[in-house]
Amino acid sequence: MFGMVVERVFITDLQKISGEVERKVVAVGISNLLIDCPAMLEAPYNTYYPRLLAKLIEFFELPQDQSLLPEDNAFPELDDAVGYQVGYSQLICARNPRKDPLQNIGDIRLHLAQGLGRLSPGHLPGLLGQISQANANHLRNYLQTAGITVA
Repeated sequence: MFGMVVERVFITDLQKISGEVERKVVAVGISNLLIDCPAMLEAPYNTYYPRLLAKLIEFFELPQDQSLLPEDNAFPELDDAVGYQVGYSQLICARNPRKDPLQNIGDIRLHLAQGLGRLSPGHLPGLLGQISQANANHLRNYLQTAGITVA
């Protein structure tokens, strides 16, 4: 069941996450799944590991996917409703500032690289061989920035 979630939700729709804080939370969560979850390195989940890592790198490097899912069109936006004006409805003084629940994590790419550097020796070169060359180059840059060498 977890493999299905990884494949059909994380890998498929990761690029559709919007919002700066939301993207950071998802990136750190997926990174932690890859670096702190030993079950991801064992069968049957190890088959998802390189694809999830590649998608996470693409999440960092590619622009956000703006396409809508069918269920996103189910409810019209209030801004599109006739006669509704946002300016009259917003309470400017009632807005809460956006809080970053992960403010102690600065660079999410560095967080991933440092975590991957803690994996067992020999595991990292194998991972680099299982993802596309472009993603491997990005990952090498992250690792180099973190001061981690790949044998």
